[in-house]
Amino acid sequence: MLSKLIYRRGVLAGAKRSITSTLHMRSNPLKITFFICLMSLFWVAIARAENTLLSAQSIRRVGSDMRLQIHFEQPMNYLSHFPQSRGSQVDVKLRPILSGVNNFAMTTIEDSLNVSSGHGNPVQDIHYDQDESGNGILSVEFTKSYSFRVTQSRDHKTIYITLKNAMPGNVTVKKEINSTQANNVTTSVPIYVLNLQSGTEPIDAFKQPVLKHFRPKYDIYTIESRQGRKTIYQLRLGYFHSHSLAKEDLGRLKPFYPGAWLDQIKPERQQIAADWFMKNSLKSLEKRVAANREFQPKVSSGEKTKLSGKQAELLTIAKQALISKNYRKAVNYLTHILQSPDKTYHKESLELLGVARERQGLPAMAVAEYEKYLKLYPKGADAQRVRQRLNGLLTARAKPNAKLKQVVASSSSGPTPKWNFFGTFTQFYRNQQSKTNLTSAVTTANSVDTNLSMSGRRRGPEWNQRIDFAGTHRYDFLKNTNASNGTIYSLFYELSDTKDDFSMRIGRQTHNSDGVLGRFDGVILSKRMTTHAKVNFLAGYPVDIFLRDSINTNRRFYAGSIKFESLIKNLDTKFYYISQDNYGMTDRQAIGNETQYIDNSSQLFFVTDYDIHYKQLNQFTFVGNWRNKKNTNLNVVADYRKSPLLTTNNALIGQQNVPDLLQLRNTYSFAEVQQLARDRTATSKSLTVSASTQLGPKYQLSGDVNISDLTGTPGSGGVAATAGTGTQYYYNLSLIGMNMLSKSDVTILGMRYNTDVTSHTIMANFSSRLNLNKKWRVNPRMSIGWRDNDDGSKRITYTPRIITDYRGGRRWRYELELGYQKATTSNIQSVNVSSTSSTENYYIYLGYIHDF
Repeated sequence: MLSKLIYRRGVLAGAKRSITSTLHMRSNPLKITFFICLMSLFWVAIARAENTLLSAQSIRRVGSDMRLQIHFEQPMNYLSHFPQSRGSQVDVKLRPILSGVNNFAMTTIEDSLNVSSGHGNPVQDIHYDQDESGNGILSVEFTKSYSFRVTQSRDHKTIYITLKNAMPGNVTVKKEINSTQANNVTTSVPIYVLNLQSGTEPIDAFKQPVLKHFRPKYDIYTIESRQGRKTIYQLRLGYFHSHSLAKEDLGRLKPFYPGAWLDQIKPERQQIAADWFMKNSLKSLEKRVAANREFQPKVSSGEKTKLSGKQAELLTIAKQALISKNYRKAVNYLTHILQSPDKTYHKESLELLGVARERQGLPAMAVAEYEKYLKLYPKGADAQRVRQRLNGLLTARAKPNAKLKQVVASSSSGPTPKWNFFGTFTQFYRNQQSKTNLTSAVTTANSVDTNLSMSGRRRGPEWNQRIDFAGTHRYDFLKNTNASNGTIYSLFYELSDTKDDFSMRIGRQTHNSDGVLGRFDGVILSKRMTTHAKVNFLAGYPVDIFLRDSINTNRRFYAGSIKFESLIKNLDTKFYYISQDNYGMTDRQAIGNETQYIDNSSQLFFVTDYDIHYKQLNQFTFVGNWRNKKNTNLNVVADYRKSPLLTTNNALIGQQNVPDLLQLRNTYSFAEVQQLARDRTATSKSLTVSASTQLGPKYQLSGDVNISDLTGTPGSGGVAATAGTGTQYYYNLSLIGMNMLSKSDVTILGMRYNTDVTSHTIMANFSSRLNLNKKWRVNPRMSIGWRDNDDGSKRITYTPRIITDYRGGRRWRYELELGYQKATTSNIQSVNVSSTSSTENYYIYLGYIHDF
């Protein structure tokens, strides 16, 4: 059936679409009551679910750039992206890292997320498409051509796409100096700053434990700005003269602030930066005086003259007067020194005289003293410092741009936090017809899928709150079916503090870490113990949504983990323990480890899960990704696992009319039930090696080889034995090109060959995305497969498809998809006798998507 080949979430099953389009709502009781009632209506529905991968997306301002974050339900292995650095769209090639019970590796999936209808949003469409070999492409389309950078989060669950200079109205930017200048030139004025964190919630600059060792040396502050109807907060650390020194500190802070980036100081802040340097110098001077240290002018190695005691005393008195803010007294003593024929102290005194004039509020006189200093002493580190102060004064006298408001951390005078609700509503009609060469057409699908995703956010100066709901309902028009149903995919409440020290999430949620195997009803508590360590506690009831949607209190688990972050540079590791019981019987008891290493050119990821109850290795997964400077990528994925992961609940596989372990215990002893669980659990082994390389700016060539094997299971407990797959081989080769058919298309040409113990298959694929204009898009696809079976039969399959969508504004989108499949099978019964059979499937999807 074609529906088994094509899965379109939001069309067939309508899973969660988390959107960033916002509807600003105050804490209106009627609106909140309506929201809760709507969720309650879905909660009582019961249905089966489909695979889901895309979780949510958000976009935020990062200086003059915009950063898109695309979140997945489980870890994904980044393979490559195309084009490399600029275009109106980007394709990111991914492959699921096998985790938990949700095995997506060899599943065909299509998924999408809608984007915000807010003003100035540069993102137009987000779509994920995965073929049977497990290779997926995340396609992101922009409103125009942008320079971009693609990165991945440390937990492999988020893809970051940073669009350069994408802020609305951002027309010109400062020309960046080249790498040689950046590493070898130290400017006279600080021009660099680190942006550590950005978001729509206030940030307390004084409650950042990671930065306590940076505070004496750097200015740590927050700024806020407006982006449409949102307020964006940024945590910054500065200031730097040298690009190389700034990058060095950026590398130190990256493990704690993964989204940190290097920026140039805006003109309106240059005077503040220069002023901060001067204040910092005076504070250092004050500490030295308080410690009764004698002030002696600095002397270079080339100077041999011993300092005069009289002039040194006058200079000390002048410095003490500066500290005590008696600037007039300081000016008098410094002027007296400068009038002396002894030039030993003239250099330092002239600089301090400019400082005193500046502190007196006489910038013109200060400028004159600084210019005089630079004329007499134009070289050296001291001259650079004076130039910085001079430039600060000149910049302050110039008319500045609109000044960003500086935030006072933990200010109680800020606006009262309000709830912000947003979401998406979709409806799609699906009709599918099937026929053979011996039968007429039969309607196999005729339904309407309705999907609702809603989120609520409330961000405050100390606490953030979040409510998420995602559900779907299908109404089936076919008679004699029970397919009309609904499903709750997620319904949870989350509370977290703004310092990232504590968080709690309670409700229906999906989690593929800490030994938890996917969706469950329960709670996650997270507490940061130290800068480098965080502990998690989890408890709840696993949800097998294929069987039931209600809470199953007879099967429950608790788990705990501790994660160490960057104890060793670029290395994070987590250790966990989980215990799960089912009707009083041990269902699963395991320990595990998740370790990842990330640097500029490689990513390594390990997952190990060992069941201490059954004394068997449940899972070992290794993922390695290496990239060189020529944008060539090499990826290796090695996976060993029980399939499905070993639990006592596996004993129910294949049992007829036995819904739970309690009834199974009426027939078998506990030891026999455990043996049935072992019998129903196969072992899966696979190795995938893939590589991609750029063939110029418009083409990318990629390929992969996959070797896999799934063992059989013995017959027992009235369940027949199953045969293993034997060793299977998959070979894939694809070429991605830009502007092959038009000026704005991305076209993919692919070829796949696979062989197993019973057959050999070749499949050719074609796909292209054509943007006819800003509102219309057409996506034609075609695949042809040839399969030769060992029994002499042959099968040829043709699957053309076309998808078109129309954007009626940023909040509405209308989509039409037409598909057809024809499979012809030839059977050779004898030398002179053969037969041919064929099946045909054709379908239509038609619907709309609305953001609110």
